[in-house]
Amino acid sequence: MYLQVPSEISGRQFKAVFTIMLQTVPPYLVAVFFWSPEDLANGKYKYRTALITVKECGEKLSWPGFDANAENGDCGIIHMKQPEWSFKELHSVDIDE
Repeated sequence: MYLQVPSEISGRQFKAVFTIMLQTVPPYLVAVFFWSPEDLANGKYKYRTALITVKECGEKLSWPGFDANAENGDCGIIHMKQPEWSFKELHSVDIDE
């Protein structure tokens, strides 16, 4: 969406996405993020898939909830998994007792 919408509005082809963030509290640091081509391709796929899903729901007048993400036979229970970065090593000074 970050690439398609501006491209369609402006008529220019956009191929990269940067995100710039500014802290609103001291020390007011700036961070610049560049999204990799793989992340952009994944985002494009998810965006288009979501548009198709919304269209299908509108046609069927059926709007399933979060249980639609559950596997067959799991009675609507969604199995969760933490992202890889959450498993970083914690040092004893990082833990408040």
